[in-house]
Amino acid sequence: MSGQVSLFDQAEKAKNEAIELVWAHADSYWKRTAGIQLQTILASGRETFTSDDILVPLEQRGVVTGDTRAVAALLIAARKLGLIETTDQFTTCRRPQRHRAPIRVWRVVRRTT
Repeated sequence: MSGQVSLFDQAEKAKNEAIELVWAHADSYWKRTAGIQLQTILASGRETFTSDDILVPLEQRGVVTGDTRAVAALLIAARKLGLIETTDQFTTCRRPQRHRAPIRVWRVVRRTT
């Protein structure tokens, strides 16, 4: 495949662009609050977590965003900083609107204080 972009590469690029766009349009208060929630998880001593551990507490406090996929950008940034890593584990989503869809389990690599 000299010089050709594979379908997989195109899909990965489209996914990354969508995540960036969703993050760019997310409410700034939601972004700050989601970041604080992630820091709380990192400092808690827990070994693993899911995006639900960020989204559910925010939703319970009435802090919502138009597109919850924005949490993906936060998690990707934390992964790039070496704070967390993906696992090969999935669990079911606790948020009713996701109908128990599978979600990734993340591992804490570096604790924050």
